[in-house]
Amino acid sequence: VFYIFTPLWGTLGRAAMPILYASSTTDAAVLKLPTLLDGLGGQILAGITAAGAFAAFMSTFSGLLVSMAGAFAHDVYGKILRPGASEPQRLRAFKLAAIGVGATSMGLGLLVETFDIATMVGWAFAIGAASYFPLLLLGAWWRGLTAKGAAAGMLLGGLLSLSAIVVSMLLDKKVLLLDLPPLARALMEQPAIWGVPLSIATMILVSRLTTRSIPPDVDAKMLRLHAPEELGVSKNYI
Repeated sequence: VFYIFTPLWGTLGRAAMPILYASSTTDAAVLKLPTLLDGLGGQILAGITAAGAFAAFMSTFSGLLVSMAGAFAHDVYGKILRPGASEPQRLRAFKLAAIGVGATSMGLGLLVETFDIATMVGWAFAIGAASYFPLLLLGAWWRGLTAKGAAAGMLLGGLLSLSAIVVSMLLDKKVLLLDLPPLARALMEQPAIWGVPLSIATMILVSRLTTRSIPPDVDAKMLRLHAPEELGVSKNYI
């Protein structure tokens, strides 16, 4: 039901505010449509819509901020840089990482402010599809996946997709002047088309070459992952 509103809102915007399409400001339809209601009611509805949008992206950003800061503090700092770090030191690293990640995100956001938000969301999903989706798919259904294979596939698919998107952005801003055929531009703007199969193939290939690192208890882990809870195979951890 929720996703019905997206095409419905676009249809209403095209019918009621065609000027937004003529001026390439279609992303403003979300906030402009409520103002068609005259008087205080339209302003209140527009304010509610803006508040909902703010709450949505702030909740998403805060979750990602905590996730990235936790990865830096727990995995990078606590396991690689300083394995013997105490809890207060890891907490301090988490706070510093949160500040650094937040500042970097705001800086990158200012650089892409002029791009259409719908396009940016699609690019974010494309990078996620080329990196996380193959890991979730193979990690849940293939016993032969190794840590090295998963890492290689995620890095290759994610970084190449990100590179294609960045080059596409630079081409749109005329920073790079390359005369590319339409097919090449389309593949750069939609990197998930080739990024997902490339990531999956890389994971399979590297895992085949590193079969010795397959965990010995992989069958038990797969059983715990897929068995119904009624069988009592899974264990709850606090």
